[in-house]
Amino acid sequence: MITTRKRRAAALLGMLAMALVGCSAPGVGPAEGDGPTGDDVVPALASFDHGVAALPSADELPAGFVMERRCPGGEYCGPISDHDEVMLLASMPVPPEVVEPEVWGGTYFTFRVAVYSDAEAAQEALAGERDRAAERTGDFDIAPGTLEDGFTAGETGTGESGDIEIAGWEGVQGLWTSVLTAPDGDPSAERHSALIAIVHDAALIACSAQRYAVDAGAVAEADCAEAVADYLERLAAIDPADAPRVTTVSRLAAALPAEGDLPAGHEVSVRCPGDPECEDERQDQDASLSVDLALPAGVTPQGDGPDRFRVQGGEWSENFWLRAYIQSDEAAAQAAAAERTGAADALVGELDTPATKTDYGYDYGVKGRGEIIDIAGEGWTGRLKLFEARFVHLDGRIGDPRFDIRGAASGGDVLLVIESSFTVEGRDQADAVGTVEAQIAGFFDRLAAAP
Repeated sequence: MITTRKRRAAALLGMLAMALVGCSAPGVGPAEGDGPTGDDVVPALASFDHGVAALPSADELPAGFVMERRCPGGEYCGPISDHDEVMLLASMPVPPEVVEPEVWGGTYFTFRVAVYSDAEAAQEALAGERDRAAERTGDFDIAPGTLEDGFTAGETGTGESGDIEIAGWEGVQGLWTSVLTAPDGDPSAERHSALIAIVHDAALIACSAQRYAVDAGAVAEADCAEAVADYLERLAAIDPADAPRVTTVSRLAAALPAEGDLPAGHEVSVRCPGDPECEDERQDQDASLSVDLALPAGVTPQGDGPDRFRVQGGEWSENFWLRAYIQSDEAAAQAAAAERTGAADALVGELDTPATKTDYGYDYGVKGRGEIIDIAGEGWTGRLKLFEARFVHLDGRIGDPRFDIRGAASGGDVLLVIESSFTVEGRDQADAVGTVEAQIAGFFDRLAAAP
């Protein structure tokens, strides 16, 4: 039996698929003096900061919709992006004329702004939106998809699509009436949907809206038409120089350690965004770096290749993992950091704990000691949990002695999560902790300086 909760998730996944279209690295709008003049001036998006400043507030959403999340910064925003993009997602309560079990899936309104490296990249993204509109032109029947723990909703209906031009921005509009379908064939209540996607220079604006067919007083077409027109009006009214600076994926990526910021002899295993591993939907951070570090001078490695990062007879490599997340605001980042480190107080002092089985495997036992270290720098604070210990497997095996340091820091609306492991051979606690602190401080310094 497919539950209502799964059906709602399936519908939302389908809506997000409509809204989230891959694009390339961020760029800026046209240079001063380009384009038409006088009454024909196109409201251009001068920078990503400028584009974000013109977004609708919760009070400016179409009637009946309630803000549900903003991405990046919200839950379930999808895998790591390789571009600067912001999306607002709002939902609408089920109208009284439609009752369970007929209704499932919910109705949504999304508004997305993205800035691309150049106009060609923007057109490529627009082509993806055109394909989505074309798929829903005429009579259509899109089969539901399957996921490991659920499904994406199918859709059956009829629609139309065509080119559109709004204030010098050009793109596509799609309108359709449909029902969503589940793998068991159970349809949702009928709904009207609309899509508008337009580009100018290297920027794209995309809006998607749904309304139940019984909601005759308001149409999805008007929701997006008015939202886009109002956005362009605000964009024209805001001086780009007055737009507040916002945290972006590209700024987080620029804040990650470059090759020259890492200790000699290191090897980066994964850098996100950019590497293929970043496309895994389980990678929910906005930027990250995983790196193996050279052993201290004079310490004999276990071998060549990956073994050069392990001591003789050792189980774990010298490694360091940074994950950065954009949060909704500074308070949310601080709360997320506190949540990440809240359980650390339980394991301090001298420790001799057994490994314990969990639903997902097991937690290591600890033989050694634990310590809490509070850290802070210019515009950020954090907390580290240090273990100087051997870690015990469920089968009783005991690993080599390590400095294991993990924790979290926050600065502004950014959460930074740290995991690291160092051998105790040829290194003391101050060296291990200093390596971690230096990377955290360097990250926030580079973030503040990122263009």
